[in-house]
Amino acid sequence: MLVFADVVAVLYYRRWTDWHILARIFPAAALGVVAGYFVVDALPPESFNKVIGATILALVAFGYAFERYKSALASGRAVTGIVGVIAGAASMISNAAGPIFGVYLLQLGLNKAALVGTRAWFFLAINTFKVPFSVSLGLINADTLTANLMAVPLILLGAWLGYRFLKLLNVEIFNPLVRLTAIVAGVRLLLG
Repeated sequence: MLVFADVVAVLYYRRWTDWHILARIFPAAALGVVAGYFVVDALPPESFNKVIGATILALVAFGYAFERYKSALASGRAVTGIVGVIAGAASMISNAAGPIFGVYLLQLGLNKAALVGTRAWFFLAINTFKVPFSVSLGLINADTLTANLMAVPLILLGAWLGYRFLKLLNVEIFNPLVRLTAIVAGVRLLLG
């Protein structure tokens, strides 16, 4: 289901992608997926959700703190690697990489279209990479594929509505909205 939704997002936003960012972060994110695969059995999901929630909130706070210093630190290799590993692990364990990657992209100063396009390609790549790991963990099987097929019309409707909504959304509202959704997700994971 995630891969199908990502394909639809890429079809809409394929023209607006920062390939340089993707090339730099994907190896670390792939490493995070592999690490997340091994963590799934070792760590109770509720514990990891709390760690991911705290990480999301820390990244939001970090973003606010160095907004004065622009994106020099955010574009550094160390930060890119750390965010990549955390996003990959969060994606593998609880599909919670969206807020982490969104806050990271905000710190790089991408405009609305580039942020959404880069995000769409990142999640298509990472979710496709996760497929064999998810099959091995039993997360993807005949039953889940059948349930996912029934969700296709809703995915298409959601993609169409999201595309229309994003076109209407003012960039001055977009960035705070990304941060607000990250905070809500972080708090939900931390308290849930």
